[in-house]
Amino acid sequence: FPSLCFALATGVGKTRLMGAFISYLHQAHGINNFFVLAPNLTIYKKLIADFTPGTSKYVFKGIASFATEPPEVITGDNYESRGPMLSDLVKCKVNI
Repeated sequence: FPSLCFALATGVGKTRLMGAFISYLHQAHGINNFFVLAPNLTIYKKLIADFTPGTSKYVFKGIASFATEPPEVITGDNYESRGPMLSDLVKCKVNI
């Protein structure tokens, strides 16, 4: 599986870049499962907010295919309730 690492300075848009890569890999190559590793609790909470539709910094804002069917976001907080219930019918999953 592809593995990407973004080593950029603070505040330059790493999360937006991550969202763009997820969108591209999903649409162009049919990759449906993504794993995002957060280095600490502060970044973990920020990533959850940024991958939540309707928030001000939503990473998939303006991507038509995700507007109608946003990716399912699985976190450490909701994994036990959401993770096992998901099937292959979910088109895109982002695990944070």
